[in-house]
Amino acid sequence: MITLEIKDTEVTQALTRLGALLDDLSLVMADIGQQLVFSTKERMVAGKAVDGTPFAPRKASTLAAY
Repeated sequence: MITLEIKDTEVTQALTRLGALLDDLSLVMADIGQQLVFSTKERMVAGKAVDGTPFAPRKASTLAAY
C-alpha cells in the first residue's frame, strides 16, 4: 500500500475542497444514467450493438409479433 503525506497548506486545502465536491455524486450519476438510457434507446431503434455492429436481421416471426 502506498502512503502519501502532504505538508503543503495550499495543496491540502485544494484537496479538501475537491473532496467536498466529490462527496455527493448523485446528480452526476443521475446524468450519466440518463445518458446511458438515451443512448441505449437510440441504439435499439438503429439496430446496433454497443460496439456499433448491426443486430442480426429479425426473423419473420419476430416481425409478425410487432
